[in-house]
Amino acid sequence: MLLGFAKVRGLKRYIYTVPVMTPKLSSYWLYFVTSTSYKLAFSLVSSMKIEVVCQNNDINKLLNIDPIDYDTALRKTLYRIEENHILSSWKDSWVSGQID
Repeated sequence: MLLGFAKVRGLKRYIYTVPVMTPKLSSYWLYFVTSTSYKLAFSLVSSMKIEVVCQNNDINKLLNIDPIDYDTALRKTLYRIEENHILSSWKDSWVSGQID
């Protein structure tokens, strides 16, 4: 997905494998280089341990959904962001999601 995003945006990006990266270190890295919380970064990194592939797509027929590929979805999203058609972002929920 990272390389697909870079391709659509016309960016040159490389992925390097680092043999000493643990889930905890990966979570810290994600926290420092993005605008996410550490708790969310840790959850995202931890979820990558489990690969899920859907075999049964009957739900698409039931809900009348025609799935699109990643590149198409990304291009539509970037277009809507450029046109200011996005009403909110996942970052908007950060404040409301905090528990005191």
